Amino acid sequence: GDLKSDTTVNILAGPPASISFVHYDTSPRQFVLLYNNSLMPSPLLVQIKDEFGNPVRLAGVSVTLGRTDPLTFDPPTRQGKTNDLGQVDFGQPVVRAAVCGEYTLVPRGANRKAKSTFYGAQLQIKIQPDPSVPNKVNVNFLSKRQCVAGTTLPDVEVTIVAEDGSVMTDVLPPHIAMGIREESSDDVNLVSPPTVSETKRGHFYFRNVAAPQKATSHSVMVNYINGDMRLVTSMYQVSVLPGSPERLVAVVRPATATVSNHGQAHNRTLVTDLELRVKDKFDNDTCGIGGKVSVRIVAEEAGTPVPSIAAKSRQFALSEGQCRIDSVLIEEGSKGKSGEKYVLRFEVVLEHPGDLRNAKIAPCDVDFLFCDDLQKRKEMAQLTRQRDQLLKTISGRKKEVESVEKLVADGQAKEGERLAQLNQLTRQVT
Repeated sequence: GDLKSDTTVNILAGPPASISFVHYDTSPRQFVLLYNNSLMPSPLLVQIKDEFGNPVRLAGVSVTLGRTDPLTFDPPTRQGKTNDLGQVDFGQPVVRAAVCGEYTLVPRGANRKAKSTFYGAQLQIKIQPDPSVPNKVNVNFLSKRQCVAGTTLPDVEVTIVAEDGSVMTDVLPPHIAMGIREESSDDVNLVSPPTVSETKRGHFYFRNVAAPQKATSHSVMVNYINGDMRLVTSMYQVSVLPGSPERLVAVVRPATATVSNHGQAHNRTLVTDLELRVKDKFDNDTCGIGGKVSVRIVAEEAGTPVPSIAAKSRQFALSEGQCRIDSVLIEEGSKGKSGEKYVLRFEVVLEHPGDLRNAKIAPCDVDFLFCDDLQKRKEMAQLTRQRDQLLKTISGRKKEVESVEKLVADGQAKEGERLAQLNQLTRQVT
């Protein structure tokens, strides 16, 4: 008969020459699709193999994962060594990237005993924009970025845009606040929350927001704050313009003069170097207003003789809402009642009234005392100076008290606003 013999041949893997990912496909253009700050779908388990793709069961081989910057892992993937199966498990880390895009992982092995280095196929990762993660705040002014002091700011439309460019529709209004800051100040006035559009989901509006009372450039910004997520827009400049002219005022209030109708010019001088400005109701300087400032003297009681103003002191030029009065004198020998208090009245006469033809600009009144007795005039002048100094001191104290009261009121108002916002946010969340 025939003779047979069976021999078992055990084919062993060769030396390590490549590395593969156990749970991932490394074929060309095959990506692991992830959102930023998300877990890898499976553990990063690698297997060393020989040149024919056979698993190499060899322990102690060093393996590292090279990656494209700025991709990071949490916890970090450090260098590992193969176990008895020839595998290294780098776990299932959270993946982060500074920007969305395509990244690669390249495993690298080092067999110190054989003094050899080998690589594996690239694992391609694509970080996609996440529609649930806020990325920026869009601000749209619905009209020109200017307004009149004390009226309302231009209406503002706000949307929160996700990483994928879509408008987020699950944003809560208390998470959005608008800040208004005067250009020369660090104080920010917060306005929150906005109103929600009834027709366009995810669109918010700041409407009928009170404009600042100071006419100057203001910065407007919008914040989105939700837990650790904070987005701030750039500054938008809004010009707050002065309102309609309401009154003519002295930049520096002159002391109450005591004058006579005779002697040298300084005895008859009512004011010198007086700067007048046309102001709106909030004390802002107005501009673009030209014409004249006429000067006259008014008695407090009808029938009282009124001193006459010197001819050169009866009218002055007004330009851009400003007028400088060099000096105003009464005529020598003009009539007047000794010891009487009079009013020196400065009134605006518009050159081209236009839209301001119906405007009533209150005059600037400056009191003075008339005395035809030289010695008595000196005594009255001394008493007047003392009175003016006392009134100035009282006014300063009054302003200090008003400032303290305003600070207290502002602090209470802001605390009330914060509490109301917190209560509203709590109600909406719960």
